[in-house]
Order: sequence, then C-alpha cells, then structure tokens
Amino acid sequence: MTRTSLFLLFLCCFATLQSAFGQAGGSSADRSAFAAGGLDLSGRDTAVRPGDNFFRYADGGYLDRLVIPPDRSGYSTGSVLTDAAEVKVRTLLEGGAAG
Repeated sequence: MTRTSLFLLFLCCFATLQSAFGQAGGSSADRSAFAAGGLDLSGRDTAVRPGDNFFRYADGGYLDRLVIPPDRSGYSTGSVLTDAAEVKVRTLLEGGAAG
C-alpha cells in the first residue's frame, strides 16, 4: 500500500471510532471511570483480592454487568463497534434512498 492509502485507511478507522463513541475525548462522566493512564477501572471487582483471583479482580465487574444478546454466542468490544457501524450505515442508506 502507498502512504496515501494507509493514511486514508487510518483516517476512516479514526472517523468510525469517533462516531461510534461520540465526541473525541468523551464527556466528563465517561472519563471518571478511567485512571490517569487511560485504563478503564470500572470493570474491576475490588471485593476479590488480586492475589486470590487476578482475572476476577481485573474483570469481575465487567463480567457481572455483561449481557450477551440471546442471538449470539459471544459479545465483545468488536461486536459493539460492528453494531454501531451497522446502525450508522443503515441510517445513511435509508436516508439516501428516501431523498
């Protein structure tokens, strides 16, 4: 790929992520769950000691809140991005067809 193609690919990816998550930087409510280094700490389960079960400590809160849609066998951040992109593409296509 040429540099121009790579740049355009990066620009499209950035625009897609920005539109999927709203404004760049997010709201102050979104940022409150993040540590100074940018880590999302809201997924932790602080009731579990890290030495006893580190996976549960690091991801327990996220696992407790995660709801896998009944029509899927799994759900991840990639699924969230795909769903958001599909909604936006559908809206664009329906808007173009109507007008």
